[in-house]
Amino acid sequence: MVDVSDPVGVNHIDLQILHELEDLDIQRIDEFDLERFKAGQVYVVPARLASMLIIAGYAEMVDDHPARAEAADFGQPRFPKRK
Repeated sequence: MVDVSDPVGVNHIDLQILHELEDLDIQRIDEFDLERFKAGQVYVVPARLASMLIIAGYAEMVDDHPARAEAADFGQPRFPKRK
């Protein structure tokens, strides 16, 4: 995983690049250096860049800690008696 440097305090997201970015219109994302990204690699990038690449279909988010569904266990629930 490669960490793409960015200002401190900016949210970052783990991304896997799905295919080469050569087709992407570089002029539209000129604030980021996209030449270093290679298909199949995972990078830690600023949230703004991650959003643009995901929406454009060039990347997908990689989640190292997927959320787990947990059922609440309250034992035998007590229902109020009907009068």
